[in-house]
Formats: sequence, C-alpha cells, structure tokens
Amino acid sequence: MPSAVALLANGPSNGADRLAPAYRAEAVQRARQLAPLLAELKSAGLSARQMAAELTLRGIQTPTGARWHAQTVLRMIDRAGCIARQFRAGEFAPPTR
Repeated sequence: MPSAVALLANGPSNGADRLAPAYRAEAVQRARQLAPLLAELKSAGLSARQMAAELTLRGIQTPTGARWHAQTVLRMIDRAGCIARQFRAGEFAPPTR
C-alpha cells in the first residue's frame, strides 16, 4: 500500500485528469452557443439573477439540467468572454453551425 506522502505527490487516480479536457471542451461549446443570447440579455441591462430567470423562462437548460442561478450565468458570461478574447487573438476557429 502506498504511503500518504506518495498518494499526495502523485494526486488522485480517479481519472479526473483525463476527463477534465473533455468537460472543458463541452463547456466551451455550450458557452459558444449561448454567447449571443447572453450578450443580448446583458445589453438589455438585465442582472445575472434576471438573466437566470429569463433563461429558465425560455426553457433553456443548464448543462446539467438544473435550474439557472445567477452564479451559473456569471460563469457562462465569463467563459463566453474568454472565448471572445481568444477568438480575437486568433486562437479559436469560428463556431460552426
């Protein structure tokens, strides 16, 4: 049995290191899809809480199927902003439809 020091040094072997890129890619794709709508709602002056309510009202599901919360909206806006900055820097290809 490995020592606690060895386990801490090597990190958990639960596969998270292999799954993280796939989850990140899904999150980026989702943010790309929602970016125009989030921009529209944000430019209309809605707060994150109001945006969450509007997304729910429109029947748009969260990635996990849970309710929209202000924090979830803020994370999506942040992710969409990162995508926009990377796109302008030439690091992303335009989204395909």
